Amino acid sequence: MDPIQGKVAVLSFSNELILEVQIDHGDNKVRTSGQRTLDDRRMHWRRFQTEHHIPNGYDVRGIRVRFRDDTLYITFPKLVTEQPKPAAPTPPMPEKKQELGMKPKEEKEEKEEEEMGRQSQLVVNMIVAVTVLVIIGMYVSYKLEKYM
Repeated sequence: MDPIQGKVAVLSFSNELILEVQIDHGDNKVRTSGQRTLDDRRMHWRRFQTEHHIPNGYDVRGIRVRFRDDTLYITFPKLVTEQPKPAAPTPPMPEKKQELGMKPKEEKEEKEEEEMGRQSQLVVNMIVAVTVLVIIGMYVSYKLEKYM
């Protein structure tokens, strides 16, 4: 939608024109009226009045009215609304191993090493648990001997 510019011929009016512009938001209308004196004593006046509908999608606050060369120009600027940009789909994350350029054979060896590491850690944890239980048992038996 481009800006709309309306022209109203207002003959025999000059720059001494007294111009009034009213914007009616409820009815979406712009009303213009103007007058000028016909004599020096300001006894006789020439008047005009126009009414224009504001189309949907145009900025009511940006309406401009100007008078030049016996013509009244009314400009309705396009309403600028920002539309959300569609989010670009995120590419799937490559696996670390592929990023490093590992080959399938190297991946298999790495998985085996991880499995062995887990088994080794399990054995160590079991040894620690048994040791703690033995120490607790020794402590309890020591305390029981004192009371007997």
